[in-house]
Amino acid sequence: MPSPAQNSEKEHRYRLWYLKDDVLRFVGHIDTVKLVERALRAAELPLVHTRGFSKKPKFVTSPPLPLGYTSRMELLDFALTEPREPEEVLKNISEFSQPRELFHKLRRLTEGEPKLNNVLHSMLVELAFTDEERKEFLTADEFDEFLQALGNEKNDLTHGMLGWGVASNRLKLNTSVRADSMPLSQFTKVMAEYFHAKFVGGERVMLLRKDGGLAF
Repeated sequence: MPSPAQNSEKEHRYRLWYLKDDVLRFVGHIDTVKLVERALRAAELPLVHTRGFSKKPKFVTSPPLPLGYTSRMELLDFALTEPREPEEVLKNISEFSQPRELFHKLRRLTEGEPKLNNVLHSMLVELAFTDEERKEFLTADEFDEFLQALGNEKNDLTHGMLGWGVASNRLKLNTSVRADSMPLSQFTKVMAEYFHAKFVGGERVMLLRKDGGLAF
């Protein structure tokens, strides 16, 4: 049984903003988080662990992306048993990823600040397709026609889509981050089949709060 002292141990919580680059685009969510964990351990940080038989670092992560997606904004909350300066921690863990720059920002959460899973509301993603001439394509009218052609599939495929736009031939979606939200993998597959095109990549651009601000 944990002692009362252990139960009352103060946690110092931090939020890390990191990137998922082209090297990591085909690495699954769990393995990506393990990479971040190795960087935190390499920096010899006193991580807070879950209790019970199988102890793990006390992480809260942003929702997973489909394989093949990159991301400009991945978030992870972690806790330490002793406070550390965010600038020092960021410098130490950044050395682990050199020469790539995966770790972008770090800040200490204020006492009582909501956990990441209570802050996240939606995300912005960009999707790119190529035509038979291997050129990126898409216009707003073409995408609107695609939506209208979905018929009975529309509700399932666009469930959780909050808004959309097309710029520079790329589809820009605002979609909920709920577990039952828009099925991006299936959506992109159906789009590629409809246009006889190839899906060449997706990227998470931002993670947002309900008020539209960055979730960081």
